[in-house]
Amino acid sequence: GIRDGRLRRTGAPRGLRAWRPGARGMRGSLEGASGAWAGVAPGGVSAGALALGNARSNIQGMSETPAISPLPACWPAACAERRCGPGRPRAYDPDCVLAALTQVFREQGYEATSVEDLISAAGLSRSSFYNAYGSKRGAMLAALQRWCDRHRADLRALARPEDPPAARAGAVIEGHFDCEVAATGCFIGDAAAELGARDDDVLAIVSGHRDRLVEDFAALAAPLVGEAEAPERARAAYALALGAGVMRKSGVSADAVESLRREARKLLGA
Repeated sequence: GIRDGRLRRTGAPRGLRAWRPGARGMRGSLEGASGAWAGVAPGGVSAGALALGNARSNIQGMSETPAISPLPACWPAACAERRCGPGRPRAYDPDCVLAALTQVFREQGYEATSVEDLISAAGLSRSSFYNAYGSKRGAMLAALQRWCDRHRADLRALARPEDPPAARAGAVIEGHFDCEVAATGCFIGDAAAELGARDDDVLAIVSGHRDRLVEDFAALAAPLVGEAEAPERARAAYALALGAGVMRKSGVSADAVESLRREARKLLGA
């Protein structure tokens, strides 16, 4: 308002007091504009008035949503539909995020992967990543556990109750080889080799997964080779798949490791 021929300071307009995160850099501009209001002659234009105009322009610009960067190639298509907002998904699918993190760890290994690699692959902000996993190690443990759980569930789904025992055992060991013998190698084997000797949590996940799969293989083999031989044969079949995965990652062609797949089928009686 104007009083005694001077423009007195009345404080910032109400709408400019509600600062949002990310607007800290403009607080100084607004305060400088407010402080310069006093002593302005009527009809004159002060630097403070100009600063206030700039502050208002900046605030209006904040309402414009910046373009969302393209999703990384390894992000599952289902996640793209859930992504929204300028910085991170407001509601993202944790399973999709873990799938993206798993892909990075499988391709690069643990030590060669940075937090920035994981954030980029998952499409999360840094704060969302740390809120969800706490650290790179936490992301690795979550990805490893998810991979083990999903792998075992997928294999069990292949053993259809209506199929004969040999067909069930064959379908499971084929599915196991298809997953393990990939160009990127065996995720569980790589994790064990890289971290198992120095990380008890990784070792617990890896050894638990191995023991459960061996039990499943033995249960499938028992009607075909006998209950007495089934456990030993199941361990040998698991070891063959693990070795085939290492060979595949070292550059051996997929065709070259097919003999190991056939031997694993024979071990289970398939």
